Amino acid sequence: MKKKFKGFTLLECLVALFVLSIIVAFTLPALGNISNLRNRQKNYLEFTNYSKTITEKIIADISTDSTISIPEDEKYVVSYDITSLGDFKKLKVKVLDKNSEREQVYETILPK
Repeated sequence: MKKKFKGFTLLECLVALFVLSIIVAFTLPALGNISNLRNRQKNYLEFTNYSKTITEKIIADISTDSTISIPEDEKYVVSYDITSLGDFKKLKVKVLDKNSEREQVYETILPK
């Protein structure tokens, strides 16, 4: 009677290890890209929130007739322009990210 051996041969183990190492070699760079993408998304959200906040602050300053004060920031440059349109004012706010050179422009119509 012939005995059957249970288990894997050395060659089968080496092939499985080789295939596994190829899979790992392709997935590791992708994991690094996920981290970079997450940081870029975080920076974009921070930039967008800052832009909206500063625009709301300018609108609040205009509506209360107080002087418009924009806080100095190391990361962003803010500029605005108010144009009179008869009974309305057009407000254009530009926010520039110094690091990425990304720019957001908000335009709105305000009652006089």
